[in-house]
Amino acid sequence: MGRIAETCKLLGWEYTAISQYDKALESFRKSYDAYAACKDTIGQLNDLCAIGKVYLNLGMDSTAREYFSQTVRIAHAAGNFPYKGRSLDSLGRISLRQER
Repeated sequence: MGRIAETCKLLGWEYTAISQYDKALESFRKSYDAYAACKDTIGQLNDLCAIGKVYLNLGMDSTAREYFSQTVRIAHAAGNFPYKGRSLDSLGRISLRQER
């Protein structure tokens, strides 16, 4: 399952690079599910952040905020402070953008 997750994640980034966001979201969600099956929390956190970034690219700030907030909760519970910090930073950027 780890190889499937990695392949889907890489596809997600490739689709994001060429602005095919629907396919990117599908790939990141498949990757998330594969990481969940392996109980790989870091992989799941990475995919949640990636999904949030895709939604930012789509201008869907409220949906992106939901994914980053979910990442903060999971990262905090797992004691993964780098992902918690990264997600809090993204939430702050959304707030700044909405203030402008």
